[in-house]
Amino acid sequence: ELERFAYIASHDLKTPLRTIISFTGLLERDFKRNKLDSFPDYFSYVKEGAKQMNSLISSTLEYSKVNHETEIEKKKIDLNSVVEKIKRNLLQTYGESTIIQKGNLPSVFAEEGQMTLLFQNLIENGLKYNQEDNKMVKITAKETPNSIQIIVKDNGIGIDPRFHESIFEIFTRLNKDGEYKEGTGAGLSFVSKILDSVGGRIWLESEVGEGSCFYFSLLK
Repeated sequence: ELERFAYIASHDLKTPLRTIISFTGLLERDFKRNKLDSFPDYFSYVKEGAKQMNSLISSTLEYSKVNHETEIEKKKIDLNSVVEKIKRNLLQTYGESTIIQKGNLPSVFAEEGQMTLLFQNLIENGLKYNQEDNKMVKITAKETPNSIQIIVKDNGIGIDPRFHESIFEIFTRLNKDGEYKEGTGAGLSFVSKILDSVGGRIWLESEVGEGSCFYFSLLK
């Protein structure tokens, strides 16, 4: 797992690094020729590359922190409260046309920061990858004898079944840069890793153009 993580992280970090190296080289060349007409464009590419690299490094650090036992302080967490806080934050970003519905969610014994990160990523994915005028995410829960199952359903663009497993790998993005709100592709890997650390699991049902329905379980 560590080898695969290192490979994926280094591969993705090289992309913005190549951009920075390339355009700083062009800047150096034009500076020597005393031709700086293209300076604003080159500088913009360098700045964007550095910004992307910073985001990737931050995501890598956050990913490495998940399931460090010394950093986890578990307590009884009201999931209704967690979702309400996220809802207020996301409405400011996505506007009043956003609908986040939830049934009565249970309380779980967990770490609040991890539960916030988990729900934040699942909910925001449903809003970010969505071309509908009225974006909708619906969250419900049901209990089984040994666990609590949470369902997060959206009306977004959907996910091809071929990618239902690979999307949980860090830095996996299925869409072109700039096509949707920018991100590093780390969100669902956080979700999967958090659930691994607490003995849960996640799976989904989705088709392209039909929205997505994520299911995840938490031990009671």
